[in-house]
Amino acid sequence: MAELGRHDRAHGTDYFATLRAWLEALGDPAEAGERLGVHENTVRYRLRKMAEITNLPLDDAKKRLAMMIELAATDID
Repeated sequence: MAELGRHDRAHGTDYFATLRAWLEALGDPAEAGERLGVHENTVRYRLRKMAEITNLPLDDAKKRLAMMIELAATDID
């Protein structure tokens, strides 16, 4: 996930926030879009682009849970 943060900073994208919203919405692009203020198709597009530039296992439930835990751990400051 750090790779997404680096990509966002280098390219002005918003993939990290999109991933967070999508995970918090339990994989629902419509709800993630509402959280981000974008259309659900924008969320789907961003997820496809993330898959192209990273090795994030978005289709693996256990890995998604691990990503959610990692995100929660970064919020504990």
